[in-house]
Amino acid sequence: MSFKKLPFIIMLFYILFLPHFSFSKENVLKISTLEWPPYVISNQKDLGFFCVIVKSILKKIGYESQIEVMPWARALHLVENGSYDGIIPAYYSKERAHYLLYSDPIYYSKIVLFKRKKSNIKFNKLSDLKNYSIGVIRGGVTSEEFDNASYLKKEEAASDERNIVKLCKNRIDLLNGDLEVIKYISSNFYRECYDKIEPLETPLNVQSLSLALNKNVPNAEKIIKNFNIELKKYIEQNEINKIYNKFVPR
Repeated sequence: MSFKKLPFIIMLFYILFLPHFSFSKENVLKISTLEWPPYVISNQKDLGFFCVIVKSILKKIGYESQIEVMPWARALHLVENGSYDGIIPAYYSKERAHYLLYSDPIYYSKIVLFKRKKSNIKFNKLSDLKNYSIGVIRGGVTSEEFDNASYLKKEEAASDERNIVKLCKNRIDLLNGDLEVIKYISSNFYRECYDKIEPLETPLNVQSLSLALNKNVPNAEKIIKNFNIELKKYIEQNEINKIYNKFVPR
């Protein structure tokens, strides 16, 4: 091959292939999440119903997604420093809103306290709980009042599973968690614990669950805007509940 033709060949390669490579990177979103059944289940098809909803809506607006399951604190760190583009399922918080853009609510999480059935713990206000140890998830958000209540005895753990076991073994007095998550995990994997614990009637909060993107993601605002348009259609057509029922038998 003549070396005189080499610059032409190189230029032709860039013309034909470089736009393709750039387009692919711009239209694939790396999303972090946690093991959080029934919302996210790593050994279930397509990672569970919440991931299916997010992936399908993103695909409709022209984006593929790569979703990876990891501990929640790491998932938050990686999206905050820009290693990942987004995170699900994301509770809204003022602190995170400095670096995240949130979609409209995809689903809702009822956050409650679980106790042992033999316990007579009740509360009307948070200060009633100051003498009890409460298991929480490291990096988790409940409500502004609860999160700022420094007088509460909060014990952090990496997962809901660990807190369920700690509650059953009398190592904590209460467990803070999503009602559906704690019921699902304990009934499917810790049946002995499931029979020993119950939720308190008064919820701590009802949180919206969203897709959140790092604000530095190219076209982040446009992505969220288009995501919300498609999400609204899903809600109006009852697609959210249809997908939920496929993955979580009632």
